[in-house]
Amino acid sequence: MKYIYRKFVKDLDLSELDLINQDAILGSNRDGHEYDVITVKRKGDEGYYDQCEEINIDTAIKALQELKEAGANYAQILSHRDHYGYEFYGLEMRKATKEEVKVDKAKKIKAFEAVKKQEIDRLEKELTKLKK
Repeated sequence: MKYIYRKFVKDLDLSELDLINQDAILGSNRDGHEYDVITVKRKGDEGYYDQCEEINIDTAIKALQELKEAGANYAQILSHRDHYGYEFYGLEMRKATKEEVKVDKAKKIKAFEAVKKQEIDRLEKELTKLKK
């Protein structure tokens, strides 16, 4: 079996993109004016334009570059749960070394043994109650 080493490096939260986009496109002095978006869809396109917020390409590249400079070589980009925006997670990913695999297996065995011991203790207590 082969293993991949994955380590969290850094996260960035880019939120309130709706306001940032409005400022970038309409100017920061909107004077409270409402605005609407005119969307031109491709023919036959159901579109997913309203399911996530747009992000300026330069902003996305800057965020990815910041993750890269922190040591990440992969990224996860998730839609923010509470705000119009994205969560960027930088990860270092590569083939795991033999030592890393050995350490990981030892941690998993230790965790499994701890859960097994808890379950045995619980069952022994239950058995003691049933014997009374």
